[in-house]
Amino acid sequence: MNSRGKDAFDLGAQKRGSHLQSRLILGDTVGQASPPQWLLNSYQEFRRHVTDPEYPCFFGSRAEQAGHLFYTYCEHARSPMLPRSVQNFIKLKRESEHFDTNLAVFLAPEPDQRSHDYYRNRLWQLLSHLHANDNQAWPEEFPIAPEETNWEFTFGGEQFFIFSTSPSYRLRKSRNLGVCQILMMQPRSSFDVLSSNANGAGAREKVRQRIRAWDDVGVHPDLGVYGDPASREWKQYFLPDDMTPEAGQCPFRHQLEQPAVAEDEIPEQQAIRVAQK
Repeated sequence: MNSRGKDAFDLGAQKRGSHLQSRLILGDTVGQASPPQWLLNSYQEFRRHVTDPEYPCFFGSRAEQAGHLFYTYCEHARSPMLPRSVQNFIKLKRESEHFDTNLAVFLAPEPDQRSHDYYRNRLWQLLSHLHANDNQAWPEEFPIAPEETNWEFTFGGEQFFIFSTSPSYRLRKSRNLGVCQILMMQPRSSFDVLSSNANGAGAREKVRQRIRAWDDVGVHPDLGVYGDPASREWKQYFLPDDMTPEAGQCPFRHQLEQPAVAEDEIPEQQAIRVAQK
């Protein structure tokens, strides 16, 4: 099914009673009548959590209920289709009238239980894969080093805040949305709209209050505000399941820097070695 206008997306979603099939991106296409069964199951679990009235991120809840999210999926972190899917999303986002148009990337569930480090490393493997296959230059105005205050992951000329869930979370329940690892790719521009709103700070505090009520552990100390000299965005992409602050180095390296490892060298053991340097 080829790309259509945003009104057609919303109408199709309403007819089906959910938003997945009509807003599912796969490469250059949007809409898929028969997604894999694992994705259908994982999406229903995702939707059940996110649309709970008490779920901490009420912005995400509203976006899912309103049909503003897009979705994609991949079997593994180096999917050759994924870069094209994210490029397609960027185009659709720029055409959208909704500030909360974000992308949920579903990674196929693993056949057995995996460690928290495994899912953390898979996140950085996926982002490194996207970066290695980006057909647009990293904009000069955006920092390339994660240690810089205003750094954010960038692809296709867009900055993205990444919110990763995984089934390895036990205490931080707001980041466990089922058997799949799910990456919420949120354009920085969405946060800029909120920041320009006088109620932005109050909304952040409300989300944190809801996190305290939902999770079995406190708000992580690495959660901060973009641009705060004491905060780093990359540390918030995949939080520890306890209150331990992130003390290592970000595994991501821009291609203009001396890379710690090649893109196809980041499975679990190599990524752990990089993170410990």
